[in-house]
Parts: sequence; C-alpha cells; structure tokens
Amino acid sequence: MDRISNDELIDDNSLSDDEKKRRKRKAARRAYWLNLAKKIFLVIAVVGIWCGIIYASGYYAKQYIDKSILSVQQTNSMHIQRLEDRINALSVEINEIKQILEETDEVLEGSETVQQELNKRIEDLDKQLKELEKSLELLKEAP
Repeated sequence: MDRISNDELIDDNSLSDDEKKRRKRKAARRAYWLNLAKKIFLVIAVVGIWCGIIYASGYYAKQYIDKSILSVQQTNSMHIQRLEDRINALSVEINEIKQILEETDEVLEGSETVQQELNKRIEDLDKQLKELEKSLELLKEAP
C-alpha cells in the first residue's frame, strides 16, 4: 500500500494545476518503475528456470549415457569371456586331435585317407580358432 502524506489528504480542488500535473507525473513515474521492476523480475525468473531445465536435462543425459556405456561394457565382457572359453575349448580339441593323429600315424602309416580327413578337420578347427581370435580382438577394441 502506498503511504498517504498529509499533502495528499488535502482536497484535489484546493491544489493548483501545476501541483496536480506534478503529482500525476510522479504517480506515472512510480507506476513506470514498478512495472519495469516487475518485468525485470519476470525475465530473470524465466531465464533462471530455463537455466535449471538445461542443467537438469544435461545431468540426466549424462547419467543415461553413462548407464548405456556401462551396459555395453558388461555385455562385451560377457562376450569376451564366452569367446575365450570357446578358444580354449578349440585349443584343447586341436591338441587332442594332434595327439590322436600322432598315435594314428604310428598305427596306420599306410592309411592316407584317414590322415587326410584328420588333417582337414585340424585345418577347419584352426580356421575357427583364427576367426574367434579376430572376433575377440574386435570386442576387446570396442569401447
């Protein structure tokens, strides 16, 4: 509420025209500055709200990206472990076949067809092992 001074209590009819104009100008100036202050406050509040929204959206986006990266890393880790297990199993199988081949070579020196089949199987397993190693390297290089 505006304070009412003693001058304002005097009837408007007793004031001169200059005094009335002066009071109107003073009231208009006061209303202008109050209106301007309200507008400035409103602009500052809107800018503050927008800044808060931008900060919050960036924060949540960072959390989402971090969770996604962690999920991909965990999935890659599982795939790498599976590939390593398969590589180890293939290595064991190749060693067993080599050992069988050596034993078979001693027993069946004349049987060339069995030896060719075993060699073919070893070559196939070697190819699979190389492909798995390439896949493992690709997964290890992934972020």
